[in-house]
Amino acid sequence: MKSALLLITGLTMLLLSGCAPEGAPFPSSFKITGPGQFEFVASGNWFYPTNTTAGEVERMTWLSGYISEHQICPAGYRIIERTPQPRTGSPRASRDEQSIRSIRYVGRCEP
Repeated sequence: MKSALLLITGLTMLLLSGCAPEGAPFPSSFKITGPGQFEFVASGNWFYPTNTTAGEVERMTWLSGYISEHQICPAGYRIIERTPQPRTGSPRASRDEQSIRSIRYVGRCEP
């Protein structure tokens, strides 16, 4: 019984520590940053590029499912901040280089 409790505690801490979420179709991380608040960082890729409607829809759909599945915000949530990673390198960076930047989302659970 004690070992099962330790396993559950360990898995819960892993979930809350900012690890890469399982099943995401893009490189990402999720962590609880405070009471009722979280941070989700996702990288664009060739299938779901940064700053495209298709990419944004996929990221938000996946995030919603993840939050629901793990019962993180039972009453729902709002994204309160969305910050794309600054462009790096040359202003002449290729379109591919610009489409794989990360986006940081800060969310707050509804009361």
